[in-house]
Amino acid sequence: MKHQNSREPQRQLKLEGAHNARDIGGYRTREGRFTRWGKVWRSDRLSELTAADEQKLLQQRIRTVIDMRFVSEVQRNPDRLANHPGVNYINLPLHEDGSHNVVDTSALPPTLVDYYRLLLDHTGHNIRRVFEHLAAPGALPALLHCTLGKDRTGIVTMLLLDLLGVPEETIVEDYLLTATYCQPLLEQFRAEARQSGTAFGEWHLRMLECDEHAITSALWHLRRRYGNAALYLQAHGLQASQIVHLQNELLEG
Repeated sequence: MKHQNSREPQRQLKLEGAHNARDIGGYRTREGRFTRWGKVWRSDRLSELTAADEQKLLQQRIRTVIDMRFVSEVQRNPDRLANHPGVNYINLPLHEDGSHNVVDTSALPPTLVDYYRLLLDHTGHNIRRVFEHLAAPGALPALLHCTLGKDRTGIVTMLLLDLLGVPEETIVEDYLLTATYCQPLLEQFRAEARQSGTAFGEWHLRMLECDEHAITSALWHLRRRYGNAALYLQAHGLQASQIVHLQNELLEG
């Protein structure tokens, strides 16, 4: 998928053990600037990387990996870059794993729309910590990831692109790339959810959706309740100087 609002030499980094590794550079902002290539990557889990995959990622000179998966996910599938020299690996779950050993799914957010609003409304302090790590001296290039690179990574990337002035239609297009790039892993997880035959399996199937309404609703909620990403992040403790630093580092011109 090629974006009409981007300059795209190569967005996806094709790996054997990860499907959704991609650069968020090359997006045109509302002011006519572009996000810088090679500064921030987003991805699905890095636990299945081959040795060749690791080298491909390291060739991008990645200095920081922020893994937003739950501790239980990390224990089951450790990040292959976690102990690599020269990489600052940070496990920073946005929230506790509320689905662990769930029998009654009524306490879980019923749809992705609800889940994304929950992330915005209740995990702001941990989201702010992600941005603090990105703004730290020498942190870039950085890679953000969770399991699929769709939800936790999707909301953080939405906020980052909004902070940089990328228009909403481009933010939506970037989100929807997961449905294309991550299709094999999505299908694997869908098959596992169907085979479970449980209420949790049905709930998990809904969470595996990757539709436009979920991210547009999150953007609408951000605008209605907080104004924009800069105001949201400042309300949760990010300093104005850190926002300016990120904008200077991640925008051309």
